[in-house]
Amino acid sequence: MINLELLTETNIDAIRAIQREDIPVSWVDDADTLWELTQYGLEQNCMGHTYAVKCDDAYIGVILLGEAIPWETDPEEMKNEPFYRLMGFVIDNRYRNQGIGSKVLNLVIDAIYKEYGVRPIALGVHKDNHGAARFYAHHGFTPVDAMEGNDRYYIRYPHFIETPRLLLRKVTEKDFSYFQADLADKEMDRMMLRSSCETEEDIRLGFEWFLYKEERAYAIVHKKPEKPSAI
Repeated sequence: MINLELLTETNIDAIRAIQREDIPVSWVDDADTLWELTQYGLEQNCMGHTYAVKCDDAYIGVILLGEAIPWETDPEEMKNEPFYRLMGFVIDNRYRNQGIGSKVLNLVIDAIYKEYGVRPIALGVHKDNHGAARFYAHHGFTPVDAMEGNDRYYIRYPHFIETPRLLLRKVTEKDFSYFQADLADKEMDRMMLRSSCETEEDIRLGFEWFLYKEERAYAIVHKKPEKPSAI
């Protein structure tokens, strides 16, 4: 059973003891840094929380998701709207590859959205942390050009419309294969009176325009499995 507790003086020592030797502090902040950030957020009355993650009776992880205080390195697309910043998310290495990280991420996002309202979420992934890059891309976070030192920003926009079978969400990197298939369909070219994309480079340029430039680009997604039916 996975449960979330607010990070406090009572459980901070247990969070410090999490086994994360394979995750350098240069990649993901340690417990003491998160504790300092948590105290600062409380003093400034920022929206959000830092959670200690429990599996049954064991503390196995930590995650901070809260109101983003502006940084100079923030992506341009985030500078004109409020958003949340996700920091310090790590799971004890003995509990990984069991779906726990995905469950925790979803629980925390749902909890913050319910308490404080829906906003985009930004985070930084170290350029060498390929596992985290894959994890966040799988969960709807899209990399952008902005960097904070060695960390690349990833952004996840909220799902705007959701039904039991479908959801409308922002286009993400993982939608490329569906976009590619659509542009390779000559019959769609004829029906939509559009020019053909003859090379993969052309297709990629077209997709990146949707991904980074067009604010109205959304994907209609079948939820089980998640498969865009239109972009």
